[in-house]
Amino acid sequence: MEAETCLAREIEETSKIKTSLVQAQDQLEISRCLWEQEKSQILANHSQETYRLEAALLQVQEGGKKERFQWQLKMSTLEESLNTINQALEAMDEDNEECVEEMMGKMRILEEMIKVVESKEAIFAEMTPPVLQ
Repeated sequence: MEAETCLAREIEETSKIKTSLVQAQDQLEISRCLWEQEKSQILANHSQETYRLEAALLQVQEGGKKERFQWQLKMSTLEESLNTINQALEAMDEDNEECVEEMMGKMRILEEMIKVVESKEAIFAEMTPPVLQ
């Protein structure tokens, strides 16, 4: 009878171990499924975040290209304006030089006329008797 009791205990122990093993396997399978779901969710989030970052990077690059183009366009416009202003200043310098030369010529003529008038006044003064006071 002792052998039967011992055998019965061992059968009971074996049954408990099998039950625990089945429960552990079930828990392992549940954990594996949860891990797979979590892994899939993380990968999906990673893919979404990667796509979002790539889109943002592309948008920034495009914005940079537009900004660079606008800057180059503005720079070109400013350079063109500067060239136009420089040309106008050069033309004004040429006009000023011509004007100065013309004025200098007129001043020489006036100086000559003043000399003529002064010489005539001197001659006239010599011809006119002094006024008595």
